[in-house]
Amino acid sequence: MDAMSIKKQTSCVGWKFTGFCDYGGIIAEDSDQLCSEALVFLLVPLTFSKFQYPVGYFLVDKVNSQVQTELVKSLLALTAH
Repeated sequence: MDAMSIKKQTSCVGWKFTGFCDYGGIIAEDSDQLCSEALVFLLVPLTFSKFQYPVGYFLVDKVNSQVQTELVKSLLALTAH
């Protein structure tokens, strides 16, 4: 997991506003909260390899460890299939 800081702002793409927190339906979210970070989840092979495979990302704002735990559990469950 890697966190990248992003600028807090909204933008309009067509009829949809972007820039708000998005947990992908895994956790109940407040849609009025602007995101400040992108949490990116990567799979890394156990063998020697310089490749990392992105499997998901979430747009968040100051997420605590309990929410991070739920996101990791759900991504592990999804990638196990």
